[in-house]
Amino acid sequence: MLRFVALALAISARSEAASPANTPTTAPDPLAPPAAVVTSADGRARFTVLTPALARMEYAADGSFDDRATLAIVNRNPATVPHFTHATQGKELTIVTSALKITYTSVPVPPAPPASTVCTDVMPGHDAYCSEPNGQPRLQTCGKFRSPSAPQGLQDKTQAECCAACAAAGDCRVWVHSSSSASTPAPCYLLTKALGGVSSANRTVGGDFGHSSAPGFSPQALRVEGLGSLPFKWSPGQIDSGNLLGTARSLDGITGGIDLNCTNDNNTGYCAFGPISRDGWAVVDDSANDRVDSTGWILPYNASARNGSAYSDLYFFGYGHDYKSAMGAYRQIAGAAPMPPRFALGVWWSRYWPYTAEDLEDIARGYHEHSIPLDVLVSDMAWHYHGEAPVDWGGYTWSPQLFPEPEAFLQSLSTWGLNLTLNLHLRPVDPTAEDPQHYSRFVQELGLSLRPEQNISIPSDASPPYTGSVAELLVSSRRFATAYLSLLDRMGTNFWWLDDEPKWVARILYEHSASRMEKGLAFARWAGLGSHRYPIGFSGDTYMEWRSLAFQPYFTATAANVAFWWSHDIGGHRSTVDAASPRGHTDAAYDPELYLRWLQWGAHSPIMRTHPQPDPAVERRAWGYSLPYSEYMRAAFARRARLVPLIYTSLHEFEATGVSPLHPVYYDAPEAAGAYDHLDTYIYCDDLLVAPVTAPQHNTTQLAERKLWLPPGAW
Repeated sequence: MLRFVALALAISARSEAASPANTPTTAPDPLAPPAAVVTSADGRARFTVLTPALARMEYAADGSFDDRATLAIVNRNPATVPHFTHATQGKELTIVTSALKITYTSVPVPPAPPASTVCTDVMPGHDAYCSEPNGQPRLQTCGKFRSPSAPQGLQDKTQAECCAACAAAGDCRVWVHSSSSASTPAPCYLLTKALGGVSSANRTVGGDFGHSSAPGFSPQALRVEGLGSLPFKWSPGQIDSGNLLGTARSLDGITGGIDLNCTNDNNTGYCAFGPISRDGWAVVDDSANDRVDSTGWILPYNASARNGSAYSDLYFFGYGHDYKSAMGAYRQIAGAAPMPPRFALGVWWSRYWPYTAEDLEDIARGYHEHSIPLDVLVSDMAWHYHGEAPVDWGGYTWSPQLFPEPEAFLQSLSTWGLNLTLNLHLRPVDPTAEDPQHYSRFVQELGLSLRPEQNISIPSDASPPYTGSVAELLVSSRRFATAYLSLLDRMGTNFWWLDDEPKWVARILYEHSASRMEKGLAFARWAGLGSHRYPIGFSGDTYMEWRSLAFQPYFTATAANVAFWWSHDIGGHRSTVDAASPRGHTDAAYDPELYLRWLQWGAHSPIMRTHPQPDPAVERRAWGYSLPYSEYMRAAFARRARLVPLIYTSLHEFEATGVSPLHPVYYDAPEAAGAYDHLDTYIYCDDLLVAPVTAPQHNTTQLAERKLWLPPGAW
């Protein structure tokens, strides 16, 4: 018999570090009190002291500052304005708190760097690769996440067109313009320090170098010094090389892991650093974020509204190595991570498969008969299947073939005490695929006069003013959003799995679900800072490989640095095709040990949800395996059920303090070098140290190896 030792190491710990006190909860208010605000004598810089170690630093060349909330920052009104002093002598403004000294010097706005046809260095946030490998100048380009071998962006544009296109994209952080000919040079932005060790051939970069580009703030104009136990000096353009990172959009299609360093050309989307760093300081750049108006509706960022005038909106965190307090401050300005419903913390069943109502009821019955807990059922895209091949990604009517009586099916699940979520892709409402009554009511709520027999999808060019995409209209049209949510409500489920663009849409779905349940729930990918307010995250379709399992604990723990709570496809989703295999795929897809280890980690992860590909040989039911695997799998599910009360209580603390129940060990031992050595180990619910086993056992010893570091204290 196989011996399984240290299946998933979870050690009870008595923490010696005190937990931060609960942060007072007040309604978010983006308007700072006058007592917290200091404006420079030249009228171009404004500083808001939010805590002794957190300050908002704005620069507006036109003197026009912005008090609106953003997708990331919702509160600038501290419960108590911290004590600070400020003084102006000539052109110099100094602000001193117990933790920071901020010095701003009024200097002339620097002119644009000289024109050049060859870039040897770059300014943070700009592209360095301004010429082709043959030395010829490249046509004007702009965009984000480019590389010398695969440029992405716009060509044959003037600099003004380039910058306007980048601004219109919303998430474009880099714009650079190189001349189309040597005789017509255009500005080429220069920086000599940030990339000094990088060869010119590799200097095409996307991102914002740790959020320190600060348009308008120059190193001569702004300086910040740390006055706490970890002294530091910062000025704009300085690289936050010690940042402990955050998270990115998803792990879709990944075997193994991704690079969470946003300064690299990682092409992960919505990559974001957190507010904690081993350097003792971190800067969150909120300059180009979408705004939110006084009614809570999105106002997409528009750089052209400032007519080229420099604007910078930075949040400086100077907490040294007090990471828990830094996350508490982040919670203060970015909002709390609300508790999800308790049922979401249990066991989920999901699979990409055309299940019928009877199939899903049989699965629920199987869990019950084998005494394995089950809380949530997921129906992937086939719930709206209407005979098409392949199944359409979008739809808004229950499949008459698979779910002929959806109301009876939903009532059956309610009897079982189960919750259901449905897959959602933001596709147009097509009258050829939808219930005519659903389509007609949708049309009526939009104020249109279309009929189903006209076969006009909404949105489309034939349905003005509702043109473009569903995602765009959910941002731009409240009436469309209201009608769309009403359409979703007619499916009868309380929350949705958003398998599409998450920005803003996750917020709409979360807040709508909160009106239908005691606590809201959105199941979507990460969409940048602020996403933590709309839990939970869907990390996408990873490959069933040991490398993928090994990366997920680190990825999940690091997301604590931006207060995000991930759900992964436990066991993996995709598999690698292997023509030589009798089953058509590599053995990892069918490896019971790999699935067992994934389950054991899943029991100690944020959400325990399986979701494999449509391969009947890939088993996810514990009773589908032989002994001893089946018993160990049953034990993992049972352990999860026992942990739910602890997790739920810990999430209450998370909501109050900003410190995730699942966080890296360095939160509790920040000065110990060992705390940074094994980043796939983490603290779980305060009293557990979890070190998942993510490598197969040795064939001879039948044991797996796991190295970890134990923090100081009694164990």
